[in-house]
Amino acid sequence: MLTLEAQTTSQLAVILAKHKGDVLYRGQTADYGSKTESGMRTSFTRHGCSPPAMVKWSHYAEFMLRQLLPDPDVIKGLELPQAVLQHYGWRSFFLDASTSPAVSAWFAGYSWSGNPTLEGVEDCFENFVILRRQQAHYEAANGNGFLYVVSVPELRRAGIPIHDLSVLQLGAARPQVQKAQLVGPLHSDLPRSCIAVRIAAPTAVMRAFAAREGYRGLTNCFHPQIVIRS
Repeated sequence: MLTLEAQTTSQLAVILAKHKGDVLYRGQTADYGSKTESGMRTSFTRHGCSPPAMVKWSHYAEFMLRQLLPDPDVIKGLELPQAVLQHYGWRSFFLDASTSPAVSAWFAGYSWSGNPTLEGVEDCFENFVILRRQQAHYEAANGNGFLYVVSVPELRRAGIPIHDLSVLQLGAARPQVQKAQLVGPLHSDLPRSCIAVRIAAPTAVMRAFAAREGYRGLTNCFHPQIVIRS
């Protein structure tokens, strides 16, 4: 894995211009890797899972997607519903990625935190249910952010699937805006061989690069209920 540093948005742009093509991008505000491990692990690996809840919500998401999608046959099994749930905060065996370096730079510039909340809604059968949610907040991070260029050929060589959420055709929803890809399922760390380049840059540079490409605030990436703090 090649490690590079950028101190300005121009330097970051030059590095990314040299490492493009059949790749995906992932941004983080912290690097958990070592000389032998990438440190990129799924939420199930980090926190464990609840099999009954996982099965229930996977089937529920599948049902909802089949009602919404123009072509329900794109759903084959429960992997795609689980990938969609992961993209909206559910624990899964997948890692978030994007075909856009600017989107990934945004996530390398802002740190996430969440507050638990309760909300009363109707489900698809018009039954009243109480949702337990995490109200997400993003704050401008300090220090360095990290942007990873992930090799698609190496993912295929390792037998790791990629799910393109932008094909779901749900309108201007989060998967389309973020050019979302889900890597997995994974049952251990993403192999280091799949990471072509690790780019370290000040989080302010990451934010500036994302803003230059049009990702200036939460409304460019998220539903307006998510809060950003400067």
